[in-house]
Amino acid sequence: HSFHSFASSTERTVYETTMAEFAVTFAAGASYGLTTVVVGQPLDTVKVRMQGMPTHSANSGLAVARELFVREGVRGLYRGG
Repeated sequence: HSFHSFASSTERTVYETTMAEFAVTFAAGASYGLTTVVVGQPLDTVKVRMQGMPTHSANSGLAVARELFVREGVRGLYRGG
């Protein structure tokens, strides 16, 4: 009887450890995805806007982002090119 208790206790510990590892991995992946969208999308929007500008334009990425923000607000940064 004592062996059976030890075996089921060990199995439960392995299961709990596996679930904890899954939770950490899931949280890390979700954090990465959220960060990618929050930071990456505005940068990509500015890049696409700059690519559509005439080649002789001397606007920096910061100037384009500022103008976009003034015209369209925060939503404009996430709207896309």
